Amino acid sequence: MSRLKKNILENKDIYLLRNVNNAIIERHLLKPYEKILIAVSGGQDSVCLLRILYKLNTQWGWTLGIIHCDHRWNIDSQKQANQVAHLAASMEIDYYQTIAIYPITNEVLARDWRYNIIKNVALNNHYKVIITAHTGTDRIETLLFNLIRGTGLRGIQSLSWKRYLKYNQVIQTFFFRQKYQFLNRKIQFTKTIRGVTNQPNIQKLQISRPLLDLTRTEIRYLIEVWKLSSCVDRTNKNLQIQRNRIRHRVLPYLRLYYNPKIDLALARWAEIVQYENIYFERLVRYLLDKLQLSSEKTLSTSFSKLEVKIVSSLPVALQRRMIKKIFDQYTGKNLNFNSIEQIRLMIFS
Repeated sequence: MSRLKKNILENKDIYLLRNVNNAIIERHLLKPYEKILIAVSGGQDSVCLLRILYKLNTQWGWTLGIIHCDHRWNIDSQKQANQVAHLAASMEIDYYQTIAIYPITNEVLARDWRYNIIKNVALNNHYKVIITAHTGTDRIETLLFNLIRGTGLRGIQSLSWKRYLKYNQVIQTFFFRQKYQFLNRKIQFTKTIRGVTNQPNIQKLQISRPLLDLTRTEIRYLIEVWKLSSCVDRTNKNLQIQRNRIRHRVLPYLRLYYNPKIDLALARWAEIVQYENIYFERLVRYLLDKLQLSSEKTLSTSFSKLEVKIVSSLPVALQRRMIKKIFDQYTGKNLNFNSIEQIRLMIFS
């Protein structure tokens, strides 16, 4: 065994920590002294993320905040929230806890509720970046989930390293900072937020995922080496949830019968697709600007000024993306493939 490999094995936690730090620098995920809000569920991924950022903060000088969202999925949710609150207190980090008024059992609704809540807390407390604990393994699972469900390049690209969040109104939710005895001087209650209007600085609200180069196995290693305490989410083993079936059934089957390195192959594919999609997105924006369609005020005027002869000479892939971009810009609707194709054939045939 070479000296380098031996050194990496003996100091693997430092090596992984350096990898995350390099990813933050190379991919411009965070800036020094920024105010960042970390989403912490209490599970091993988010607890490990918090510890990593806490360790790196000695050289970055961030202002850290923690937010925990309680979906009220199970009877242990309050216990899990308490553990996250204790963790925040031990690190002397600002802590925000949110709870759903009604239990949210649907996975998609839960995600939308969670992101809307986090965006509101971030905006109202002047955080510039939201950090989530998605790992490379999550990225692979999301890629397969989207592919099986049916999607284009945008969906296949899976979880990106960073993106800017759109803003939606929040309903049927409330925020509070939990009143614990050990937080007695840091209690600050926040009023219910309903029907919040768009804010001008929304385009600056960024979400970053600095753990996309780490696997779940590497996260478990750090949890063990650093002796971190995390909660076990019972829903992770519920095979009624589609993502769990991919995690516990589909991926193990692919590793066993097709490719033992399928995780690495899919991770590379996700990275390739992400940057190809970025290229196409920029090209479509450039074309719309050149055709002076991006400045139109309505959908009808945008399509009426569409240069049919010019656009019809473009590759079909660009035609579809331009139609999708125009509809997304003016209606906010995410058209499916069949709808886009019907519109394309109607315009260019």
